[in-house]
Amino acid sequence: MANHRKIGILKYIIANVGVFFFGFFIVDIILGDYFRFKTPVKQIPWALSDVSFKYDISKNYKSSKNNLINYTRDNEGYRSIKKDKNKIILTIGGSTTDQRLVDDKSTWQALMNKNKNFSSFNIINAGVDGQSSYGHLFSLENWHTITLPTEKVKLVIYYFGVNDRLILNEGKKYTLSKTQNYLDKISFFISNNSFFYEKIKIIKNKYLKQKNDTEVMWIHQKRDYPFLSQGEQKVMKKKEYLGEKVYSEIIRDLSIKSKLKFPNAKIIFVQQQAPGCEYLNKTTFLDRLPKEIRLEKFCEDVFNIYKIQNTVINNLPKEYKPKVLEMYKEKIISDDGVYDYIHNNEKGALEISQYLINKIKPLLK
Repeated sequence: MANHRKIGILKYIIANVGVFFFGFFIVDIILGDYFRFKTPVKQIPWALSDVSFKYDISKNYKSSKNNLINYTRDNEGYRSIKKDKNKIILTIGGSTTDQRLVDDKSTWQALMNKNKNFSSFNIINAGVDGQSSYGHLFSLENWHTITLPTEKVKLVIYYFGVNDRLILNEGKKYTLSKTQNYLDKISFFISNNSFFYEKIKIIKNKYLKQKNDTEVMWIHQKRDYPFLSQGEQKVMKKKEYLGEKVYSEIIRDLSIKSKLKFPNAKIIFVQQQAPGCEYLNKTTFLDRLPKEIRLEKFCEDVFNIYKIQNTVINNLPKEYKPKVLEMYKEKIISDDGVYDYIHNNEKGALEISQYLINKIKPLLK
C-alpha cells in the first residue's frame, strides 16, 4: 500500500513538473523572438550586437591607459568610433579583427580612423570571434550586404587566415573555426530567441558581476610559455589536405561575391601574421611556438592556407582579383604585441594599423 502511495506521489510530481515546463515553453514562445523580425546580425552565430561591456585586462596585459577597457557593439553588430555611413571601410575577420580585449578607441581600426589619410572614412569593425572564411562568406550574404548601404562601401578588408585551419584539415564548411555540434546550434537558437534567457541575462548584467565584465575570458588567456628566442628551423613538407578543394571554392566565392556585392569597393585580403611563425623562404621556416601548446603543424598549415589562397586568386579574372597583402611574410607584430600567441594587445594594434595605413594609403587615390 505504501509503495502504491509513493508511486502516486511520484506521478503527481512528474505530471506537475511536466505541466510547468510545458507552460514555461509556451509563454517563452509567445513572448520571445522566435517568430519576430530580427536584424541580420542575429542570424550570424556568436556575433554580438547592442552590447556594452567593460573588460578587466590586467591579467592579460598592462594597458598604457586603463586596464578596464570598453567593448561596444551597436544594434547592427558593428564596432566603430564613428556613426556616419557616407564612406565606409568594412573590416571582416575573426577574433584578431574583433579584438575583444582592446579598448574601442585603441583597436587597429580605430587607430587607422584617426590617421589623416583615413579620417573621412568610417572604418567599421565586423570581426566575429572564431569565424572562418566560410563564416565571412555567410556574413557577407546574410549580414553586411543587407545592413550596409553597399554603394557607400569603398574598401573591404579581410584580415584573416589562421581560423581556416579546420576547414583545410577536415574539409568541412564551418561558419566558425570550431565545429558547431547540435548542442552549440540549440544554444545559439535559444539565446537568440528566448524571452526568459534575455531577461535573465539583463538581470545578471545589472545586478551581478559577470565574469566577462570583470575577468578575462577563457578563450583569451595570457600565454603561459614565451615564444622561443630562436625557434626550430623546419622544412615545409608536401602535404595533401582533405579540405583543399572545399577551401579553394570558399576563397573563390569570397573573392567574386565581395566584388559583386560591393561594386564600388576595392577588396583587400590581408594574410595575417602569426608572430610565432617566421617564413625564411618557400621551403623553410622557423617555428618559434613552444612545444607545450601542442601546435606542431600550425606554422605549416598557415603557410599552406595562404599558398592555396594565392593559387585561387591568380586564376581569377582580373576584375575579381582582390589585392593581397602578404603580411605573414613580414615581422610586423612584435612578440610583446600579442598577449597570447595570436591576439594583439594595444601595442600590436598600433603595429597592425601602421602596416595597413602604409599599404592601403596608395589605394585610396
